[in-house]
Amino acid sequence: MDKNIFRILSLDGGGAKGIYSLGVLAEIEKKLGTPIVEHFDGFYGCSTGSIIAAGMAAGRTVDHAVRMYLECIPRIMSCYRAASRTRLLREALEKEFGNMPLDQLKKDTAIVTTSVEKDLPLIFKSHNYEKYKERLVVEPGTGHTVVEAVMASCSAPPFFTRAHIRRYGQDKETFVVDGTYAFDNPILIAMVDAQREYNKKKEEIAAVSVGTGDFPLGVNPQLFFSIVFKMDKIMMANRLMDLNVNTMELIRRAIFGDYRILRINDTYAERSLRTSLLENNIKKLKMLYEKGRESFRRIEKDFDRLFLK
Repeated sequence: MDKNIFRILSLDGGGAKGIYSLGVLAEIEKKLGTPIVEHFDGFYGCSTGSIIAAGMAAGRTVDHAVRMYLECIPRIMSCYRAASRTRLLREALEKEFGNMPLDQLKKDTAIVTTSVEKDLPLIFKSHNYEKYKERLVVEPGTGHTVVEAVMASCSAPPFFTRAHIRRYGQDKETFVVDGTYAFDNPILIAMVDAQREYNKKKEEIAAVSVGTGDFPLGVNPQLFFSIVFKMDKIMMANRLMDLNVNTMELIRRAIFGDYRILRINDTYAERSLRTSLLENNIKKLKMLYEKGRESFRRIEKDFDRLFLK
């Protein structure tokens, strides 16, 4: 592979459906032969994508991440209350990352969340954050842990409780919510980063943008319980997340349509694949994982042509 190419891995949000993304990455890692971190220069993640991005940037294998997801997701997503899901998610992340500082990740990583105070995206940046100050609302990796950043990115009301952080260099705390409400698909942030902060030209950028699959909506017991009491918020949240992903992809095609960007995010209509971001059925999760693997195999030749040369 050309060492002058800045290679990007961008991962969407989508709750439990992140297992689909891991199916895609399992095939990529298998093809490359060594951990993902050795083949990408920049990792960009939102919500469940931030968990995976941080894990990959820390040097974890995809197999390790899959085991963690299959162990933790059923326990977390089977809870009926947002506070319980939030507590169990934090415990799982603390077990995975401990107190690792964000700026100790092996590769540059951007984790997207949303500032409630400013109604703007708030990006936790592990490295190279000084240049961002004039363009984006950014939190430097210095002073924040991986767990703190990822929890902020995953705090999607009404599914999880919102988070509060102490901004770097400030005394007061600010509330943040899930990055899916700002940039569920962080590929635009990644492309701007590559061009303006790393000074890469069009021909020096190659990106893989992985979604969480477009599956028919299913209503599991936890989602039904939430709908009974918060139907308007639940349905609006789902609609906004879907709208965000689709809008970001349309803008990406309009602006960066001729760049070396491979989008992997298939759409399914089978009733057997109905699911939600609170999916907790282990059999269904394994099905979504296999669909991710199939999605990569379908476009494997495109990956070889666009990414490996």
